[in-house]
Amino acid sequence: MSNDNSKTNCGNYYGQKCEQILRNSGAKVTKPRLAVINLLSTVSDSLSPREILEEINSTSGKKSNQIIDQVSVYRILDTFLKLGLVHQVFPTGGYIACTHLNCKAGLHILIHCTECQNTEEIDIPGDIFSPLKWYIEQHKKFIPKNHLFQIDGTCAHCQKID
Repeated sequence: MSNDNSKTNCGNYYGQKCEQILRNSGAKVTKPRLAVINLLSTVSDSLSPREILEEINSTSGKKSNQIIDQVSVYRILDTFLKLGLVHQVFPTGGYIACTHLNCKAGLHILIHCTECQNTEEIDIPGDIFSPLKWYIEQHKKFIPKNHLFQIDGTCAHCQKID
């Protein structure tokens, strides 16, 4: 797991937006939920539920001070997925923070390096996505509600290593 300083700067924004979305949805803003939000806002790699649990509880010190359990992690991640606060990365099954909390209809593309496992969410201009959306709606008579694509490949850093 690696920290990414660029996410640290927006982590505060991410945390505030997540809290607002949780409140607006009627969900409670709890210490365990905030702990997951804070953790995901500071890492660049996707984390498994087990890694999330271990990382959060390791920062709380003694086992008696654990603020979260495994079942809670799964429930929190399920809620966050439904609210669009996180994305699940495949094939690892790990989770990353959604960087598009302001766009409900925008295209979410994850680029996932199969070498280092780093995953990043990137912005795609609407004029690139619009023809695909039009095709799906007109030719398949299907109205997209949520968009998430993942493209696997090799990042620039790993390409230099080979």
